Amino acid sequence: MVEPVFEKITFEQALSEKKEQIKVETKSTLLNEECVSVLSISPFCFVENGESLDGKIKYNGKTNFYITYVDNENNLKKSECAVDFDGAFDLSALGVAEDIKSSVSAKIEKVEYSQTGAYLSVSAIITVYLACQKSHSVSALVGGDNLFVDKVENNCLVSLGKVKSVYPIEEEFELSYPVEQVLCHTAKGVITATQCGVGSIIVDGEVLLSIVCLQKNEKRDIIRENRVLPFRMEIECEDAMPNMLSVATVKEKSFRTDVGVDEERGVSVVNAYVSLQFEGEAFSQNAYCHAKDAFCTEKNLELVSENCYSCQCQEIRSYNFSVSGKGSTMEIPLGASVVCCCLENVNIVGHNRTADGLNVVGEYFTTVYFKDTDNKVFTRKIEFAFENFIEGEFGENTEFCFNAKAFKTTAKIVSSTELEIFGEVFLTLYPTQKVQYKVVSDIKFLEDKEENPFPISVYIARCGEDVFALAKRLNQCPDKIRQTNKDLQFPLSGNERIVIYRQK
Repeated sequence: MVEPVFEKITFEQALSEKKEQIKVETKSTLLNEECVSVLSISPFCFVENGESLDGKIKYNGKTNFYITYVDNENNLKKSECAVDFDGAFDLSALGVAEDIKSSVSAKIEKVEYSQTGAYLSVSAIITVYLACQKSHSVSALVGGDNLFVDKVENNCLVSLGKVKSVYPIEEEFELSYPVEQVLCHTAKGVITATQCGVGSIIVDGEVLLSIVCLQKNEKRDIIRENRVLPFRMEIECEDAMPNMLSVATVKEKSFRTDVGVDEERGVSVVNAYVSLQFEGEAFSQNAYCHAKDAFCTEKNLELVSENCYSCQCQEIRSYNFSVSGKGSTMEIPLGASVVCCCLENVNIVGHNRTADGLNVVGEYFTTVYFKDTDNKVFTRKIEFAFENFIEGEFGENTEFCFNAKAFKTTAKIVSSTELEIFGEVFLTLYPTQKVQYKVVSDIKFLEDKEENPFPISVYIARCGEDVFALAKRLNQCPDKIRQTNKDLQFPLSGNERIVIYRQK
């Protein structure tokens, strides 16, 4: 009697990332009659996963707009407004049920303003991304009575589940001049490394803090201040252990700055408050065996195989490199000078794999502040393309996700319509290895095998055969072949003679 034994194996599979674009718009409290020109709009967007309900992944978020403008008296002023948004992804379009792991993120693609009404209106195009994984289970043959099975052992990373935590950062620093106001500010979280501790995921990284200040003096100078704030965050993960792999992402949840001026000393004290939300995941190593082939000496078998794959997260990698390029703009007035750059952003639009690394292709964006000969402030938006090579060895079936942040941008006037931009890119690379498996998921029993009537047979070896392949071809127990042919060395060279004894 042949009795096969099957065991359930579960693989984590990543689904294709889905995205949708939404438009948000709101009216500010800024009267258009008070606004001569808008210099820049700094958007800040945060989105959270909502509940999975009725076959949908719901999300909600908020967008803040920080507006810098010139008023009727040629003064630089600041205003702000905000708008909430929500939406949902339909899971039926992904072909999956509700039991998936998902993560929602958002990025502002474009910001516009309108001065057609009484108040300044601001709008933004936001791309919302849904990344999700599903579990795929299969019954795999592992052995059985009267079956000879060729087993293979695989190691698979198994997620302990996604965990979240919020980390507040407060930083105080002093500037050597009095500040009238902060015109715009940005805070960008960057992860440089992760590791598992006992019961936690430890995340190391930096906050790239930038503020553009209007100095309180006769010239009303505009000065950009940069700070890099290191952090170490521990996300509670009950079953995590130090030998486990971990990955994490970070989102900026909120950011504000408060500035106080010490008139006697002529200095300013800046208090920066940044709230970061982390999402971490730890993975245990799970070793399992399953059959890649099987045979029975009594019956012919038809094996039903299933091709499966698992997406295995790899260790994240952190890079930091300089970029430069030239960008065109509308004509810059004669005698104007660059004051500072701000609101920089970077998109990774492509990559090419080589034998020793990746060639990354991206787009760099920034807003440049100028002053003309009359000391009036104006701005230009500039963009340029760049390429950069990052070294590293990656597996053939590795896929990549990039998280890139731009920082410390400067500009130089090349001509009346061209600027040269210099910037710094902080890049976190999330590699994922797609591992494929072939498992025997079912057996169909066919006719009985004919019994060999001869008590002794001699067979010719085939080059490269291992003991299981030989046993299957000769319809014999692998252990019996080893016992009666003790001199065989596997894999075979093809020159051996194999003797089979059949007891009657």
